[in-house]
Amino acid sequence: MFTDGLTYAAISRNMSAGLGSFWKPHFSYGLFPEFYEHPPLALGLQSICYKLFGDSIYIERFYSLFTFLLVGLITIHIWKYFTKSHKYVWLPLLLWITVSKVSWACANNLLENTMTVFVSLSVLLFLKSREKNGHIMLVLSGLVLSLAFLTKGFTGLYVWSMPLFAWLIYRKESFVQMFLRSLVMASATALPIVSLYLFSESASIHLNNYLNHQVIGSIQNVATVDSRFAITREFLQNSIIPLVITLLLLALGIRKNREKAIGAIKENTNHSLFLFLVVLSGILPIMISLKQRGFYILTVYPLFAVSLGMLVQFKVETFISRISEKQTRALRIIALSLLIISISISVAQVGRTGRDKEKIADCHAIIQVVEENSLISLSTDLYTDWSLHGYMARYGNVSLMVNDSVQKYYLTSTMNEKLPDYFKVDVELNNFVLFQKR
Repeated sequence: MFTDGLTYAAISRNMSAGLGSFWKPHFSYGLFPEFYEHPPLALGLQSICYKLFGDSIYIERFYSLFTFLLVGLITIHIWKYFTKSHKYVWLPLLLWITVSKVSWACANNLLENTMTVFVSLSVLLFLKSREKNGHIMLVLSGLVLSLAFLTKGFTGLYVWSMPLFAWLIYRKESFVQMFLRSLVMASATALPIVSLYLFSESASIHLNNYLNHQVIGSIQNVATVDSRFAITREFLQNSIIPLVITLLLLALGIRKNREKAIGAIKENTNHSLFLFLVVLSGILPIMISLKQRGFYILTVYPLFAVSLGMLVQFKVETFISRISEKQTRALRIIALSLLIISISISVAQVGRTGRDKEKIADCHAIIQVVEENSLISLSTDLYTDWSLHGYMARYGNVSLMVNDSVQKYYLTSTMNEKLPDYFKVDVELNNFVLFQKR
């Protein structure tokens, strides 16, 4: 599992066991004894799963899968809002899951998985608010967006741009009406957060630390890319497959019947452009900082998939209308076979260790010796091995303490360290050496 996701799993598991609290999450005593790197909502939600279902390593995986399924369901409803039809709901789902980062995020327990649920739901509620008597939906859209903020911070607030883009594209309301709708939505988002900040001391401490260190500190001091345009390149690279599918279908449609294709595309151009502008509003603000990661923009991909899907729906409809009943049955058999194969492969992986196989085996062996809920000393050269911290915390709540000579055990990567007060523990490890105090 990706190191970030491993960290979140360990924190959530700790929270469920009473180690740390919602506003003061705890990773380990050696690293992030108080975790203020992100708002805590997703961690708190996942901790409930550990509380209900136990400490299995599959809890975080099923939690991520559940968020993935929820986003798919919400995406279907967004599609139905624009197309006014149940037909071809699989099309935006296909375009969404072919984005390379989507399945990767689902498998790696990222906070963005939970945030995408809230962002997508906020989008759907805003769309519903454009129907008659939609004031309640507008307020709910803003409230749900506050949950997105409490999950991963500012990167989901681009949904605030939707009233402006709806006004620009559809022109169904005055500028003043658009401004008031924007104000209501933003206020509904801000009110719960400001209330927590003002009336909960623990919440204000957490949010202050998050804003000062993670947000302001990252903008001023942290750089993970060389160019501010890196996030746009990342977006295009991740979207290659759905873009290629869309371009091929458009080319085929125009080649077969140019006038019909252009007419069909024009029917959905406004909807597609509207969503694409919202997508851009979720990407471009990331450029303010040189701290950029591809998964920061995961929330835009369901909307991008719907935007692309509406452009090529006409071609899919034409293609399917020409398929005979016999061919349809064959396609269903193929689809069912692929599903069975996928499930079989997944079942076959149960109990197998993927990434960091040797390191995970070492961690389990070490935990058996030092016992769970222990503190052990760590050599300085291993301190930045973040996944080592993660596995030890997740599987045994073992904290790795650097520059600490008072602990019973000492973990290093070499036999060359001079440790007169320790002797080597007789445990078979692949990449580490464990010593015990005499």
